[in-house]
Order: sequence, then C-alpha cells, then structure tokens
Amino acid sequence: MALIATVGAADANSYVTLAEANDYFLNHPYASTWSSADNREEALIYATILLDTMVTWFGITQTTTQALQWPRSNIEGVNEDTIPIPVKYATHELALHLVSNSQLFDEETLRELEVGPINLKFNVDDIIQVLPRLVLAFISVYGQARTGNAGAVQNVKLIRV
Repeated sequence: MALIATVGAADANSYVTLAEANDYFLNHPYASTWSSADNREEALIYATILLDTMVTWFGITQTTTQALQWPRSNIEGVNEDTIPIPVKYATHELALHLVSNSQLFDEETLRELEVGPINLKFNVDDIIQVLPRLVLAFISVYGQARTGNAGAVQNVKLIRV
C-alpha cells in the first residue's frame, strides 16, 4: 500500500510523509533504529490508523469525504486545513515504537482486526504498551486516548464521518 499524506484527501492514509519522518529522526536519539527499518512507510500508515482508532480527537472532521480524522474544525488555534505539528510528532514516535517493538501486535495483544468496517479488538492488559507516554503527551492538547477500566482501550471501532 502506498503512503498517501495529502491533508484532507479521501484516500489519505498517513498524517506524515516518509520525508517528514526521515527529517524528524535526523537528530533523534533513535535515528539509527528508524533509518535501518525497512517497513517505515507501513509503520507510518499503521501509526496513523492506531491514532485515529485509539484517540478521541477534539473538534469535528473538516469534511465528510476525508479518510482520516484530521484536519479538524472547532479547535482553537488550529488552522482548519492542516495537521498540527504535535499530531505529526505523535505519528512519528508511534511509528518508531512500532518498528522497534514488532511483538506489540502479535496474537496476544491484537485479538481481532476486521477490515470493513474497521474493527480492532485488543487484549486490555497489553494495550498500554501500544501508545507510549510521549505519544500521549503529544496528543493531549488535541484529543485523549479512549480508555476503559485501568486506562485500557476496549473494542475500539473506527467510524468514518
């Protein structure tokens, strides 16, 4: 699957381009981990899917035809046709977390993945590992992780509006 990071596009599947991610990781402490990963585009796409699935974003989607949850309206200080830098940083960091921890989504953590409509089901004891604290910090101004008991995500459904 090709990475498409066109803001607001009906076929977008990532909040960042590979070039943006590569630039972000230039002076990052884990730059070598990122640059040596051979699945960087897939990690960026999956990080975006996870953010849209596991975060309740503030505001409302900008259009009814956009594929992703950003861009959004009704958020103070946010240009309605952009993706905020902290959301991009969260995407970078979550993608790094995914390439660094391939066991995160083995059969013990991800119980079910349904494609149409998308329906992810996680084992609640393992989900805290999925969104690192740094990612949660980046998104905290724009949304919050969907939580159930003990801060775990349960039976999250991705709904396109």
